[in-house]
Amino acid sequence: MSLELILKPVSKGKVFLSSESSKDTVPETLLPADHPFHALWKDHLAELADSALYNLVIDAFVAICRGTPYWKTGVDTHTIATIEHEMRVLLRTNPPDVIAVSGMIGAYGYHQRRHHLWSFIGISFDVITLWAKSPANSGEYASLTALLKTCLDHEIGHWLFTLVSILPN
Repeated sequence: MSLELILKPVSKGKVFLSSESSKDTVPETLLPADHPFHALWKDHLAELADSALYNLVIDAFVAICRGTPYWKTGVDTHTIATIEHEMRVLLRTNPPDVIAVSGMIGAYGYHQRRHHLWSFIGISFDVITLWAKSPANSGEYASLTALLKTCLDHEIGHWLFTLVSILPN
């Protein structure tokens, strides 16, 4: 028993910039290396891959890949640990690339199941900007951090579902 991915990700977790009007095209512009979102994204990936605090999220990700929330039923603890480890390795070595999309209205993120965009998850650059400008020790900063991490996890779930399902034309 393994994750049994149909699509093999080659993405590396890079962060690109785009706009609402061009979100259907593969982005080419990278988010500047000094932007604080890079640290949030890399830290969150490390938390997912290495912290026991995210065990339930990892289990949810595996459930998406296995197609059932009951994937642990009747499975020995060694196999469970092996599959959870596979998920963590996937997130550590080949996480989705991120598109920071400006001008998104009514959404925090998205994932497109198109051949040319399946390896990307989209996050609102407007929310990223609000987060980056908020005072680091404020409630606003904490709230926006939680929002961004939750949105990233949600979009990673869509991305994982794409990895185990047949991609439409």
